[in-house]
Amino acid sequence: MDEKILTEAEKLDRVEKVMTKSGVNYESANSALKACDWDILESLIYLEKLGKIENGFTSYYNTDEGNKSQYVTIYDDYTVKRNKEGQSQSFWDGVKRIIKKGCDTFFDIDKKGERIMSVPVIVLVLALALAFWITLPLLIVGLFLDCRYSFRGIEKTSIDLNDVCNKASNLAGDIKTNVKNQHEKSSNDDSDIK
Repeated sequence: MDEKILTEAEKLDRVEKVMTKSGVNYESANSALKACDWDILESLIYLEKLGKIENGFTSYYNTDEGNKSQYVTIYDDYTVKRNKEGQSQSFWDGVKRIIKKGCDTFFDIDKKGERIMSVPVIVLVLALALAFWITLPLLIVGLFLDCRYSFRGIEKTSIDLNDVCNKASNLAGDIKTNVKNQHEKSSNDDSDIK
């Protein structure tokens, strides 16, 4: 395309398009367009040959139907490669998000309305994973010693963990009361026999 026909606004528009499609800065896009007589496609190819286009910023436009399958194959190969990279990155992003949430959420232990301990959930998970046979019995014994467990800093989920903790505490209290009543009943029966 002849440079003299384009207005400054049209040139600026083309520079912005090349910047958007390639991810390069203004100077690189402008010099590539000048070198390629302001042809957007040619300037993208030029930038790609120079190695200035960042990974994932390539675009293609073609009106020739004859080579369409070739470009679809190249696009499909690129998409598969990009998805694999994205899955790996999204896995690590997920791990980071879980660790952050585990540090921002706390497991609280209360006894008689007073907080006796508060630890990040990540510490509880690690204690359960590394010392399961110690941590779980201590949590169960704590229920029978009138400890109440709750989570602080969690968003609403389909299962309310604090409700589950309250039900477990109530169940432990009921079991403790039943055992105590049975013990008192058997003590009274033994005293009646004597």
